[in-house]
Amino acid sequence: MRHFRSLSIAMVFVLTLFTNAAFAASATGSWKGDVTLPDGTAHSFSMHLKQEGAKVTGKFDGINNAPEVDITDGAIKDDTLTFTLIRQIQGKSVLFTYSGKVSAGMIDLSISRSDGAAGLHSLMKRIP
Repeated sequence: MRHFRSLSIAMVFVLTLFTNAAFAASATGSWKGDVTLPDGTAHSFSMHLKQEGAKVTGKFDGINNAPEVDITDGAIKDDTLTFTLIRQIQGKSVLFTYSGKVSAGMIDLSISRSDGAAGLHSLMKRIP
């Protein structure tokens, strides 16, 4: 009887692990969102991500006709996506750090910049 109870508890634990892994949000796909700068200017942008396990790679489309940018240091743990990229702003390289929660069809992103500019926010939606 003790053996059956231990086996039952172990099976529930294993099923819980597989269920969580099967339903974990995926960052793979194309995403579109808007960001409003501190001066009130709104910009739309898109990103294209590929998730392989905990690693995330991809590209950001350029904003205002700027060239697309590769993301670096892309990772996902549970439902938290993090990555960085470097954009040229007024002739200077600026490091952007992104962090957000991935959920059903959305990524809620917080964006910070290495040049001390105010932090930004964007709610990205998956492009079908």
